[in-house]
Amino acid sequence: MAPFARSATRCWKRKAIATPWSIPTCSAAIERHHGRAESTAALVLPLLAAAAVAAAGWAADLARPWRPAPPGPVPTDEAGEPDYFLENVRLTRYDAQGVAHQRLTSPRLVHTPHDDVTRALTPLAHLIDREGRLWVAGGATGRLGPGGNPLTLSGEARLFAPEELWQLDTDILHFDADTGHAWSDTPALLQQPPQRMSGERFDAWIHDNQARLTDNVRGHHPPARRTATNEESDP
Repeated sequence: MAPFARSATRCWKRKAIATPWSIPTCSAAIERHHGRAESTAALVLPLLAAAAVAAAGWAADLARPWRPAPPGPVPTDEAGEPDYFLENVRLTRYDAQGVAHQRLTSPRLVHTPHDDVTRALTPLAHLIDREGRLWVAGGATGRLGPGGNPLTLSGEARLFAPEELWQLDTDILHFDADTGHAWSDTPALLQQPPQRMSGERFDAWIHDNQARLTDNVRGHHPPARRTATNEESDP
């Protein structure tokens, strides 16, 4: 049998070359591709180095403790520096039996420690009396006294009784949650369409479902409309 012809581009006789994995390799192929392997290594090494740097940065971010976004500027008040403030808050007040009877929502509350007073921006209060009736009060600003009572609403203050459909408008309105007494020492307008009354002072006792205007009281009470049946029956 004729011997195989030699070729400059092939290696017909395999020669075992020791590698870390002990895989037989063609010595001629290794010599031919040696230059190509060097150029490939020159491209791969920078990529590996960049990946190592990125991985190190990612690991550093994981090791760094998470911190929340800083809050807005600390509010100032004429009463003094606050010890805390709350945003988009909802407060609920409970009585001695654990029943919720007052809820206050506000986009911002500020508390000053030296007088234990909480000031609210555009507060809205929902008040529940002992009979379960709902009363709604609001104003441009609000103030909760020490211990959260009383509540004072200032600037277009309003008290609304949904069941009776009457509404009180005044400049400053106070409410004592312990006694259920709401009052105003500023001119007040009480409306129950089509009737309306005004006075210099207003008092309401929500548990008794009673309201009163005093001092320089004036009212508008339009006469009731007569129906056609009543008109025909009149002599």
